[in-house]
This record gives sequence, structure tokens and C-alpha cells, in this order.
Amino acid sequence: MKINQWIKVKFRKLRDNKVDEGPRQVLAERNSLKDQLSEANRKIADLENMARAFQAQEHGKKEEDDGKDKGIERLEGELGIKKSLTGQQSVGEKVIKLFEHRIEAEENQRLKSQQDQSYEHYTC
Repeated sequence: MKINQWIKVKFRKLRDNKVDEGPRQVLAERNSLKDQLSEANRKIADLENMARAFQAQEHGKKEEDDGKDKGIERLEGELGIKKSLTGQQSVGEKVIKLFEHRIEAEENQRLKSQQDQSYEHYTC
């Protein structure tokens, strides 16, 4: 009989431990999952912050590049004005030289034709 009582006591203890362990195990798993969730949320927040910082940095670089581009365009515009002024002068000079060459060519042509006519006149 003592063996039966001993077995009953052991079964009761095992049953009680299992009953006690069940909620404890569930609580431990739930706490572990909560910890994992909070850690995942922290990582997500860190990644979102990094993404925002990267976007802000890229936006700042873009604005900085736009500012540089505007400055370059302004300087090129000023230089373009100077180039166009000097270009107009050089274009004017080129036009004058072109007319001079045309006048010389026409004069040479006229002289050559006069020579040809006089040569033909003497040879005939």
C-alpha cells in the first residue's frame, strides 16, 4: 500500500509540475517573443532613422549640387557675355577679313581677265 500511495504522490507531483510548468512555459515563450518583437521594432526604427538620414543627406547634396550648378551657370553666363562680346569683335574682324579676301580675289580675277584679254589681243 505504501507503494500505491507513493506512486499516487509521484503522479500528483508530476501532474502538478506539468500544470505549473504549462503556464510558466507559455509565459516564458510569450516574454521571449515580446523581447524579440521589441528588438525587431528597435531595429526597424534604427533602419528607418538611417533611411531618413540618408535621404536628408542626399537631399542636402542635391541642393548643394543645385547651388553649385546655379553658380556655374551664372559664371558661364557672365563668361558667355564676355565671350559673345569678344566673339562679336572677332566675328566682325572675320567679316572684314572675308570682305578683304573677296575684294582681293575679285581684283585678282579682274586683273587676270585683263591680262588674258591683253594676251589674246596681242596673240591674235
